Amino acid sequence: MPRAGSVLALFAVLAFAAGCAEDTTGRACDVLKRREAAADPFGEIVLQDPARLRQAFADAVDTAVSLDRFAPAALKPDATGALQAYRELEALFARVEFIAAKVDVKRFGELRVQLLAAEAALSRFGIGTCGIRIGDRRAP
Repeated sequence: MPRAGSVLALFAVLAFAAGCAEDTTGRACDVLKRREAAADPFGEIVLQDPARLRQAFADAVDTAVSLDRFAPAALKPDATGALQAYRELEALFARVEFIAAKVDVKRFGELRVQLLAAEAALSRFGIGTCGIRIGDRRAP
């Protein structure tokens, strides 16, 4: 028969683990909220200005890194997929000095499809868990 002290210790560990899971989910929601307030790298105004595009991608990658770090286990593969796609897209645009008209359209399309697939799961998480819509971002 377990001793009362070990039962209390077990409950403390379980409570701590539950709190960590809630904290991770809350942090992931905070990151998604911050992301939605940022400029969309694919917004028409941003695409026309290399400096704004460079900054929008830097912000998008930073936010994707945070989301990947705090994503709950069920969301982790999609958060990692979005991060990879953003990094590859940023590198693609960097090769042409963030001049959108010079980007490899075929590769851009492939990476954009990968990003959209990952963001579909992020959107479901955002709506269902965080109460926010993903993908309604507007370029400033």
